[in-house]
Amino acid sequence: MVGFLLAMDIVVLPELVKALAPAEWKNTYLAMLTFSGLIVAGLAQPFVGRASDNTQSPLGRRIPYILWGGASVSLALIGVGFAPNYLTLFGVWLFIQANFNVGYGPYQALIRDLVPLNRIGVASSIKILADAIGAGALGAICSSLLGRAAGGPIQLWVWLSLGVIATFIAVATIITSLAVRAKEATANVS
Repeated sequence: MVGFLLAMDIVVLPELVKALAPAEWKNTYLAMLTFSGLIVAGLAQPFVGRASDNTQSPLGRRIPYILWGGASVSLALIGVGFAPNYLTLFGVWLFIQANFNVGYGPYQALIRDLVPLNRIGVASSIKILADAIGAGALGAICSSLLGRAAGGPIQLWVWLSLGVIATFIAVATIITSLAVRAKEATANVS
C-alpha cells in the first residue's frame, strides 16, 4: 500500500502532471492532486473503518474491503494511463484515493484483529518494514522505467509503470486476503 502511494506520488504523477498541466502551474497542479487525495482519504477512512468493524461476511470483516480496494485501484490505474487532460486525471485520482482507502483502513485494523496484545509492537514493526521494502521496490522500479524515456515519448514507460503497480497491488491483495483468511480459520477452530 505504501509502495503504491510512493510510486504514484513521487514518480508517476509528477510525470503525468508535467505532460498534462501548463508548465508554469505544474507544481501547483501536483500539490492540488496530492492534497485532494489526502482529503478524500481522511473522509473515507472513518466511514469504511466503522463499516468494516460491523461487517459479517463469509470472508470475514476486513477481506471484502481489502479485495474491493485492491481490485478497484488496480482497474482504475487504466484511467490514469488514458487521462487526456488534468481534470480527468484529477477525477480518476480522487476515485483511486477513495477506493484505496476502502481497502487501507480495514488493512490497518488487521494487526489489532489478528495479533495478540503482547505482540502488537513486533507486528507493527514488521508491517512497517514490509511497507518500506514495498515502497522502495516500487519506487525504484517505476523510477527506472520512467527514466528510460530520457526525453523521448514517455507513454510506454508510464503504462509499464502502471502495470507494475497494478500487479503489485493485485499480488499483495491476494496474499493478504489468503493469509488473513487462513489465520481467521485457524483461530475459529481453536
